[in-house]
Amino acid sequence: MRTILVPTDFSTNAETALHFAIILAKKLKAKLILTHVYQLPTAMLAAPQNVLADDIADIKIKAEHGIKALCMHIQHTEGIPYEYILDSGNTIEVLLRIIHEKAVVLIVMGTRGNNRLSSSIFGSTASQVMAKAHCPVLALPEGVRFDKGIKKMTYATDYRKNDIEAISKLTEIAAVFNSQINVLHISGDEIDAEDDVKLMSEFMTKVNKAVSYNNLSFQ
Repeated sequence: MRTILVPTDFSTNAETALHFAIILAKKLKAKLILTHVYQLPTAMLAAPQNVLADDIADIKIKAEHGIKALCMHIQHTEGIPYEYILDSGNTIEVLLRIIHEKAVVLIVMGTRGNNRLSSSIFGSTASQVMAKAHCPVLALPEGVRFDKGIKKMTYATDYRKNDIEAISKLTEIAAVFNSQINVLHISGDEIDAEDDVKLMSEFMTKVNKAVSYNNLSFQ
């Protein structure tokens, strides 16, 4: 069974990511892993554990209440298997460990702050996960809604060989929504129009040979 990882910081944006992950899990017959990595204040890290044991326990209890409330939301959907993981420590390290241990095939997570990945702690986390994870990451900006599905997806390419594998993986999600995938190349000044058309034609041929999806366009 496919496994989708959904990190959460209990923000509205993270709940939007969970909503989308639930839609995907239902259509892909996948399992969800909901994860929260809580942080201990720097002052706590420097103090003796026995002195701040109650404070640490309180942070953990609040985190557990938050993640269990989200689990109740998953339970109210139809037959989606799930589990939750609550941990403390370095967020990136914990997420990468879970990805490896649970054989995660997709991560769905939110970003915050004017749609810039690096403009907040959670945005920075999304950026680092995308750079280090060995599976696809869907990073959802604030304000995104999926009530009407996804009609078109754009894949930006520089005609690299590994783009073909990435497009193939993207078709698995596109097929869920019957979305069109538009493969887009933006030209620079270093190549003339005739050569660029030839490169796109050659790339289009390679993609169509390797990817069996009938709703692809090239631009």
